[in-house]
Amino acid sequence: MIAVVRNVLVHFRSDVPRLDGTVSESRRDEVDSRRVERMLAGILRLDPSPLSTLRPVTHRLLATCRDFSVLLCAMMRHKGIPARVRYGFTHLYYQPKLPLHDHVLTEYWNGDAWSLAECRLHACPVPPHGIWQGNIPPTLFLSGAQAWRSIRSGDRDARMFSGLRYDRDMGWRNVRKLLMFDAAALSGNEPLLWDRWDGRPVDEFGRTKYGARQQSRFLDELASFDPAVAADCARLIEAFASRMDRLAAPASRPFIATRAARGAGVHLSRR
Repeated sequence: MIAVVRNVLVHFRSDVPRLDGTVSESRRDEVDSRRVERMLAGILRLDPSPLSTLRPVTHRLLATCRDFSVLLCAMMRHKGIPARVRYGFTHLYYQPKLPLHDHVLTEYWNGDAWSLAECRLHACPVPPHGIWQGNIPPTLFLSGAQAWRSIRSGDRDARMFSGLRYDRDMGWRNVRKLLMFDAAALSGNEPLLWDRWDGRPVDEFGRTKYGARQQSRFLDELASFDPAVAADCARLIEAFASRMDRLAAPASRPFIATRAARGAGVHLSRR
């Protein structure tokens, strides 16, 4: 299934050298495909042959790591394999000396425990030693909740989560965003990586209801649950759903910032 996903999708940034420049620019809106239905429609529009038929790079849908993981998750579920999408952080190319960056993986039930699958291990310039794409060691991936807990406890500096910026405020924002996205995905929603959603509850007049301290308590609560434990995962979903209608609507805009804001204020698509 990973091979099929890699055959129909191409990363709009890291795979740019393999693409024609006009393709990567003229088709950039393909990365706004939130749902699998739209992804499949775009894939078949480029090439109507079966998904397993080898496609040239220019006939693959432009995508992000999130899209690779979402499509793999859908395929696994279609085959009866319990699967879900997880948002968090990995070191670039899984090299510990490189910065942490936001990343999305597929988590699936292997019959005994939850395992992480990575569709883009082949894209690493130096293949990580001893890592299999169908079972990424959990020590190499920090979920949004794990990252939040690590900086709240002081185990890690927030600046570690800002990429090359080494900026504390940016690190906090990135971790907060990935925590919310991970909780949203576990609760049956489909965030895009550029959805802007800070999780602040609002009152009936649309005004921010809670300050930073109350917001932190809410995020601490979400981060306290362990999705690998069924009871905890159910409690996380319940906690998230109980606040869903009162949370500030996530503003969703196309990736290309110069375009008019399409769908601003649209809620995360619920599945």
